[in-house]
Amino acid sequence: MNIQRPKTEWKYGTRVFEAGGAVFHEGDLGAEAYIVESGAVEIRKFVDGNPDGLVLGTLTQGAVFGEMALVDDLPRMGSAICTEHTVLRVIPVDVFESKIQQADPFIRAIVRVLVRNARSNASAGADAD
Repeated sequence: MNIQRPKTEWKYGTRVFEAGGAVFHEGDLGAEAYIVESGAVEIRKFVDGNPDGLVLGTLTQGAVFGEMALVDDLPRMGSAICTEHTVLRVIPVDVFESKIQQADPFIRAIVRVLVRNARSNASAGADAD
C-alpha cells in the first residue's frame, strides 16, 4: 500500500509572530520552509555558555529560511526567533518537494551538496568554540 502525503495547492498561507516568538527550535524536524513577508527573524545556534544562542544571521523581507531540513530530512540546525512583529509565508513540505522534483537533476544535486556543506561548516564552527 502506497501512502502519499496530502497535496497542497501552490497557495501559501501566512503565520504571524510577535517579538520573541519561535518559528522553530534547534533539533525540531522540518515540515515547512518560510519566506519573510515583513518583520525580522534571527537564526540562532545554541552553544555552551550563551543562553540566548549565537546569532548566525538576521533575516528580513524576502528572505527564505527553513529549507535545509526539507532538503535533507535532518533536524533543524538552529532556532528561528522573531525579533519584532513578523509575518511569514509558509511553504509546506509537499509544495517544496514538488518544486524541487521539477528542477533539473543537476540542480537538485547541487542543492543537496550545498546543504550538506552548510551543515558540515556549521558543525565545524560549533566544534571550534
